[in-house]
Amino acid sequence: AATGRRARARAVDVGVEVQVAEAFAEIAREEGRVDLLVNNVGNYNPQPVTSLTPAVWDATLATNLSGAYYCCFHALALMPAGGNIINIASVNASVPQPRCIAYGASKAAVAAMTIVLAEDLAPYGIRVNCIAPGPIQSHAADDAPPRPTASTLLGRAGLPAEVANVAVF
Repeated sequence: AATGRRARARAVDVGVEVQVAEAFAEIAREEGRVDLLVNNVGNYNPQPVTSLTPAVWDATLATNLSGAYYCCFHALALMPAGGNIINIASVNASVPQPRCIAYGASKAAVAAMTIVLAEDLAPYGIRVNCIAPGPIQSHAADDAPPRPTASTLLGRAGLPAEVANVAVF
């Protein structure tokens, strides 16, 4: 609001296409267009591949990958030239982390999807970019075992505001 812009939040299970369609139908009625879509969701459930159930695999891909696709699909019907899509992937897309096969695979697919979307949508004047952060200090990470930060160049986890600044840029 301080920047003169509007935003709104709505609880939606993005892994369920019908819920995404309903949310975008509401946006169409109330706003008539989508100028910016940020796909920032992460079903992160690290566990050894030997105990990863097909249900957890399916839920992770439904949320992280299918959810991003569903949001793109429905937003594009409302997005004019000059629109922007930002997909949040993860460093795990290119630097796999043990115990994160479903998360890493889904985020790698989001990164690949971003490249194709950027190429397909450029003729329509729509920009598509991907942000792939490393460890970010967040509530979800607070419950996880401490992760070494020696592997990060800054020696610490990133901050949510730092990722937000990249998106704003």
